Amino acid sequence: ASASVLRDYLRDWTRNARFGNSVLCEVGAGSSIVAEQLAARSPRDLANLILIDGAAAMLAYSSAYQAAGARLVVADAALLPLRDASVDYFVISLGDPFNTALTWNEISRCLRPGGQCLFTTPSFEWATEFRSSSAGERPDLAFFKLRNGANVHLPSFVYSSPHQTAIFREAGLALLRKIDFPAN
Repeated sequence: ASASVLRDYLRDWTRNARFGNSVLCEVGAGSSIVAEQLAARSPRDLANLILIDGAAAMLAYSSAYQAAGARLVVADAALLPLRDASVDYFVISLGDPFNTALTWNEISRCLRPGGQCLFTTPSFEWATEFRSSSAGERPDLAFFKLRNGANVHLPSFVYSSPHQTAIFREAGLALLRKIDFPAN
């Protein structure tokens, strides 16, 4: 889904949710969409927000939210530095780089009973078609051209709906709702 469609969905979700003292955690936060939406709603909501990214340089894009109470943590998604059953809501937008059994086991460990995770990834159909039509592409890597002209391949694990659902189930999680966003 395009960033604007995802941003609109998260804006509506944060506007309508009643978080109270719920703990929210965005994994792979970079420039946090959740913090942006919560800050627009009520800056005090940032006090229960944990932003996690594997790269300090990416997390630096969200440093302004730290002053309002958000906790910024550099950590691997497969080794979350969180207590068991300590998070009410996880948000993982474009989580294909760490869409692995290890990560889902960590999410399951850290999620409180009744908690939820909002997870997005590129569509399986799009990723399969794009990667099979590009010479030398692998199904588990995404190709990016950086601003400086360098080419990089980064991990990207995108699965069919049945396979993704099985990964959730093996981690002790259940798929409550699947939404297909338009490609553009």
